[in-house]
Amino acid sequence: RFTQLHALIGLDQKTHMVSAGSVHCVCLTGDGDVFLWGSNKHGQLTSTEPFLSSPSPMKRSLLGGEKVVHVWSGWTHIVAQTETGRSLNCSCVFNSQ
Repeated sequence: RFTQLHALIGLDQKTHMVSAGSVHCVCLTGDGDVFLWGSNKHGQLTSTEPFLSSPSPMKRSLLGGEKVVHVWSGWTHIVAQTETGRSLNCSCVFNSQ
């Protein structure tokens, strides 16, 4: 059973989409901003901090200032896609993959 999500604590913008990985989450707002939190053990949250305890904004400059329209999250990675189709993959690198 799914429950509609209206807001996240610590986030003042309307939530459009939330995706979760192993121990991290990514949230896309209706304005095309991306917020990340949780474990950053593998660098997937675009931060130098090992853990983000509350939603932290991803810099739009990582995507050329473009609005994000979709986000995905996996075991140790996140993917953000912009309105022009560009994508950013932040992930752990195992065996040069």
